Amino acid sequence: WRWLDRRKTQVSRETAAGPPLWIALFVLAMLSHPLLDLCTTYGTQLLMPFSRDRFALDAIAIVDPAYSLLLVAGLIGSSLIRERPHSAWFSGAALMLTTAYLFAGLRLNGFAESEARYQLEMAGIEVTEVHAYPTMLQLVHRRLVAFSPSEIRVGFISMWHPCPVQWGSAPILANAYTRTLRATREGQIYEWFSGGQLATRIVTVDDRVQVDLVDLRYGYEPDTLAGMWGIRGVFDTDGDLVKPPERYRDRPEVSWENISRLWADAFPEACHRLADADF
Repeated sequence: WRWLDRRKTQVSRETAAGPPLWIALFVLAMLSHPLLDLCTTYGTQLLMPFSRDRFALDAIAIVDPAYSLLLVAGLIGSSLIRERPHSAWFSGAALMLTTAYLFAGLRLNGFAESEARYQLEMAGIEVTEVHAYPTMLQLVHRRLVAFSPSEIRVGFISMWHPCPVQWGSAPILANAYTRTLRATREGQIYEWFSGGQLATRIVTVDDRVQVDLVDLRYGYEPDTLAGMWGIRGVFDTDGDLVKPPERYRDRPEVSWENISRLWADAFPEACHRLADADF
């Protein structure tokens, strides 16, 4: 407001927005930000400080350039055309398109969960939970996580052209090691952060037992245990933690080859079902 007010030769005091409008803009921005976070897989704590519960709608990825570019285009268009009311059309159109984008992502997620459940039921597999999560940079490509009484399955589906899902699976492990790791402060925070969407990997190395808790929501492979990050605990032969749990990352390499593969998975030309698909 001060900057515009000082440019008296270009913007008069009458046409420049005053402090109340700028304050209202910032308040609306602060109120809308958690609502946008709600639409991502990370989610947000809408009821803080009254509740620590996290809420997430899984409509879009935590970073979505398409969504941001639409808003940037609206700002640029409005700044280039200063005459009212024409300038408002650009920002208004950007808001409508981005809102529609969020609802489209939410709808696609529901379709993906329904399709995954249908395919598993047709294969005679009992499932207790099915979740779909957006993948980075691709609205139509969804990561699927399905729980059965004894196994966890992970797969991918493109709602651009739904194909039979190629599932990877891993057993649900619950023993003294996993209970101890989950009971630590780090384990409790991580379980809260992931919404309980965790898989367990146990590896024995020499006289030590390594236990990894893997976030099932993120990853680019149908391998259930190939998540992008997790926490790790190392136990001795007595079942005690050798040191506090540590975070680890296993993100895929950013390369044109990987990007091209992800694009092909998101927009397949035809379905190629493997003969030895693991259902």
